[in-house]
Amino acid sequence: MTGTVGLPSSQLSLINSLTSAGKKVIVISFGNPYLIQGFRDVSSYICAYADAETSINSVINAMNGIIKFKGKLPVSVSSEFKLGHGITN
Repeated sequence: MTGTVGLPSSQLSLINSLTSAGKKVIVISFGNPYLIQGFRDVSSYICAYADAETSINSVINAMNGIIKFKGKLPVSVSSEFKLGHGITN
């Protein structure tokens, strides 16, 4: 997986081909926040930081409008998304 930011190249290719075709894609990282580096053109990127049941349920609830997304990056993950970037309301 060298150079794939932690995902198999087949998954990177699939996601990037969908975005290249104009599809709206949401990438959810349940671990490594730096995955965004492999997906410059995704519509939405969610960092959940852990694959714990609480994190998974929180993302599902937020995507369904039950709770609001909220959070700030504790690290800089790219030149566009730096420490402190995020949603606060």
